[in-house]
Amino acid sequence: MRALVLFLALFVSGYAPLSYAGKAYLDVNLRPTTVEVNRTYYYSTDIKPDANGVYTIAVYDQRDKLIVTLQSTTLTIGRGTLTGTQLAAYRQLGLLSRIVYAFGEGYTGQMVMRSPQGYLLERVPYVDGKQQGAHVEFYENGALQAFTPYAANKKVSTARRWSRAGQLVQETKRTAQGEFISQSEWTVEGRLRQQTVPVAIPGYAPGLKETTWQNDRTVTFIAAAISDPDNGFVPNARHPYKLVKKVRDGHVFELVEENGYGNNGEQRLMYEDWSIVKHMKDGKQDGLYREQSGGKVTNQGHYRNGVKVGDWQETNGDDRVIYATYTQRGQLNGPRKVYDASSNTLLIEEVYLNGKLHGKYEEHAATGELIARGHYQQARKEGAWIEPERDNRWQGHYDMGKKTGAWTRVNGRGYTTANLHYAAGKLQGKQYLFADNGALTLFEHYQHGKRHGQRVTYENGVVQTVQQFKQGQLQ
Repeated sequence: MRALVLFLALFVSGYAPLSYAGKAYLDVNLRPTTVEVNRTYYYSTDIKPDANGVYTIAVYDQRDKLIVTLQSTTLTIGRGTLTGTQLAAYRQLGLLSRIVYAFGEGYTGQMVMRSPQGYLLERVPYVDGKQQGAHVEFYENGALQAFTPYAANKKVSTARRWSRAGQLVQETKRTAQGEFISQSEWTVEGRLRQQTVPVAIPGYAPGLKETTWQNDRTVTFIAAAISDPDNGFVPNARHPYKLVKKVRDGHVFELVEENGYGNNGEQRLMYEDWSIVKHMKDGKQDGLYREQSGGKVTNQGHYRNGVKVGDWQETNGDDRVIYATYTQRGQLNGPRKVYDASSNTLLIEEVYLNGKLHGKYEEHAATGELIARGHYQQARKEGAWIEPERDNRWQGHYDMGKKTGAWTRVNGRGYTTANLHYAAGKLQGKQYLFADNGALTLFEHYQHGKRHGQRVTYENGVVQTVQQFKQGQLQ
């Protein structure tokens, strides 16, 4: 806004033409522009004094809506010379305020704001560029809306705000030096709905406590190291300490508590029967973490420098409870067991060594039926294994993570439906597939993972097709 003020000051003091018909344009940043696409505001370049010797500069937006009218008894619009009134649409009041502030020290007088229809909305007195005296606001019907005393730009004493009907809805008390004492708010029916007072917070600089009564609940908001509700006292802001607590029927049903701006110390979060307690250090989780739901612990363990360490209990989205142990570097180490939360049936049992599967592995259905069994060696399957395939089960051996030797598939009724042979993870030698009744349906031969030799299909024991392959190519 200083750019607009300085530009206008230059304009009326002789650095631009003073009295010829036309418009001058400003861009969105209120800088002079001659580029058509950048034109955001404009003012008339035909500036002449009226019969009383008052010069006027009127600034408009692209829709020809009045932004501000500056009136002065001198040609130079600068520090300490603004003497008349300022008129603007209500939507531009913030812009007006910034323009007045841009004059800085030296401006003494009052700023008057009106609606587009000319109704008085606000009267703000200034002394040496600072608000001094009663800042008064009005509704368009002329009713008093707010009364705020100022001294050297600081709110002081008792400020009040009223509804359109004249009901007191807010009262803020401060000392003569501007120190905050208390703030109360009422509904238009006269019921106390909110109260804010200073509060001592152990371990932190004094802060504020706001209590709000809403229908069936009471909401308490506390923040440390803040002395006035006008200075960022809102729940979604960052504070050294913050507490937001909601109580209904005498019971806390929602809570947020942050220490150290949420980056250090204990942090708590709760909603209904779900809650989290965690500890932070320099923005990373460090210490106990506990999550509960329905009165039961669902996740619990410790962090160090942002990684899980030691013994942990976790519950995943499939309603499975997991017990595991982590090294100081956050790697899984030792037994890891997965249980069905409803039946407490052991579903998976496996072993880790420094973050890699290493040792016995077993997996069961919720009914207790075996699904898979085997052994890992440095994250690679090794030795005899049983593996699932839909309703079937494979049995065979691994050597350094690769299938080797005979692999047999058995269906849910116990019939063998496949007999395959591997070498170093690739199909090798004779391969057989069978129907559920045990009848042969396919015989073929592989070499190094490719069909090589005869391939025969059967139906009810009768040969259907005979093909010959060589290195995967049909001959």
